[in-house]
Amino acid sequence: MKNFEYRDAFVHGDRLVLKQMINEFQPKFHSFLRKYGADYSECDEFFQVGLKVISENFILDPNKDVDNSHFFNYLATIGLNKWRTHCKKKNREISTLELEFPNAISEESIEKDMIRLEEHQAFMEKFKKISKDCQKILWAKIVEEKRYKEIASTMDTTEEFLRVKLNRCKKYLKKQWEE
Repeated sequence: MKNFEYRDAFVHGDRLVLKQMINEFQPKFHSFLRKYGADYSECDEFFQVGLKVISENFILDPNKDVDNSHFFNYLATIGLNKWRTHCKKKNREISTLELEFPNAISEESIEKDMIRLEEHQAFMEKFKKISKDCQKILWAKIVEEKRYKEIASTMDTTEEFLRVKLNRCKKYLKKQWEE
């Protein structure tokens, strides 16, 4: 059975439940966003931004199907996307490893980070083996999330050709990865 206590707290302004929710999720959210390189004040800011967006969404659609078990994921996704947009505007790089605060890392998370680092290094080795054009196209589309039109104009080509080239690059990278 789904529990919509948090959603209902937003809709009806139940301050006690909202306070309980903030106390429960704020530390998790900070830990989550810090993994991507956000500092403490940014974590606070984007936690509040996430709550504001959720509040607006619930006011627009009070029957939105977000139960308590999925609430943190909903909040974290909104906060992370807003933070990424902020970083793009500031031309700031987004980190994907939690290496800044060793005191906050458990042995399990260190193992996961080491595995992730090894996988990242293996991927980057394969990525470097593909052509420079493919690297530029894949990086611009996937990492920088640029639009086809923007990439095509910087590479002085058509959008149609770029789409075909992107698919070929993806296939080639996949082939490299499987070797």
